[in-house]
Amino acid sequence: MAIQYQTELERERGSHQQASGEVERLQALLAAAQREVSDLQDKLATTERNYSAQLTMMTEHIFSLNTQIQTQQQELERRQAARTASGALGAGVSTPTRGAGVRPSKPG
Repeated sequence: MAIQYQTELERERGSHQQASGEVERLQALLAAAQREVSDLQDKLATTERNYSAQLTMMTEHIFSLNTQIQTQQQELERRQAARTASGALGAGVSTPTRGAGVRPSKPG
């Protein structure tokens, strides 16, 4: 009977050692997976910050361009209004067109 217990004890020790090795292997895999998740989270956070910064810069640039367009549009409207006003003032005055009233001389 003692031999059976001894054999059973040896078998259980072997199973325990095998299970302990498996636990260590799984713990190492878990640690590696956790490191990878942490690295990916860091990369994601960096990407989000970069995209946010780029979006902010693009928004500011578009705002600046819009302001320039509005300024140019106002200047164009001002010039068109001035041209229209000067055309209305000069409507009663006849200005000769280029070459009007001048006849080319006939050669020799």
